[in-house]
Amino acid sequence: MDAKVITFIVIFVLAVAFFAYSCYRRFGLVFKLDMYSIVFLTEITLFFVPAVLMMQRKWVENRGKLLFAAILLVTAGAMYRMDTFLTAYRPVSGWSYSPSWGELLFSACLLSVGIAVYVVMAKLFPLLSGVLKTDKIRL
Repeated sequence: MDAKVITFIVIFVLAVAFFAYSCYRRFGLVFKLDMYSIVFLTEITLFFVPAVLMMQRKWVENRGKLLFAAILLVTAGAMYRMDTFLTAYRPVSGWSYSPSWGELLFSACLLSVGIAVYVVMAKLFPLLSGVLKTDKIRL
C-alpha cells in the first residue's frame, strides 16, 4: 500500500475521532490531564506523527524510516485497543477489570505468533537488506 494512502486513512480516522468527540462534546475531558486524557493524547500523537512523517518524501523513500513510521502506527493501534478495554472501560462506578490468566496466556500466544510470522516474512521478503550494487555502469 502506498504511503499516501496510509496517510490519508490515518488522517481520516483522526478526523472521524475528533468529529465524534465534538458531537458528544467531550473535548473538555481531553484537557483534564488525568490518566485518561494523557493516554488519549499519547494515542493521537502516535497516530498523527507517522502520518506527518509519511507526507515527507525522504521518509517514504527510506525503508528504515518508513519501517519506523509503520512501527509507530502499529504501536498506536495496539495502545488504542488496550486503552479501550483495560484503561477506559468503566461500565459502572467502582467497577474495574483485570484480565484472567487465560486471557493473558492467549495474548502472549498471539504475540508469539505475530513475532513468528514477522520472522518468517523477514526471511522471505528482506525489506531492509540494502540496495544492490552493480559492477558495470551503463550509459
